[in-house]
Amino acid sequence: MPVPSPTPSRPGTVTAAQMLVWFQVLSLFCCGFAPVYMWQPAFVVVALSALPIGPAFWLLLLALGIGSVVYAVITVSHLGNGDRRGRTAITAGLIVIAALGLTPVFCSPADGDAPIRTLITAAPSILCQAIAWVCIHSASAERWFLETEAFKQTPPDPEPNPETETPE
Repeated sequence: MPVPSPTPSRPGTVTAAQMLVWFQVLSLFCCGFAPVYMWQPAFVVVALSALPIGPAFWLLLLALGIGSVVYAVITVSHLGNGDRRGRTAITAGLIVIAALGLTPVFCSPADGDAPIRTLITAAPSILCQAIAWVCIHSASAERWFLETEAFKQTPPDPEPNPETETPE
């Protein structure tokens, strides 16, 4: 028979936020890296016609991929432990991803529909982070973080040691 856990049970909104962070990494690969690699000539002509594609570009993509996986691992582990730093990481991730998605709109206003394509490509990542942010700031998630924080601050009950106790 399983022993019930003394820690508060994790609400579905926190679990959903964890899954959305991982889905955001997956969408970054499927909507970002895979099209760049598979359709490189079309991508280069449409989005990067002014920039030479060299090893630095591929290293940048590698750094973004590794960085997104590290971000997901750290954020999911903080959320799994009931650590409020997970909420901060989701908020920071939302700001960074939204800024990266909106940058082409402000950098190339005369470029026709290339910024729109970039926004469409960035939309899944921005949406995942935004929904994760809403989930993590819901009432049930807030209550769970408070209960988990209180549980962590409570000192554990000392285990009786039969060697040090004297019989009465």
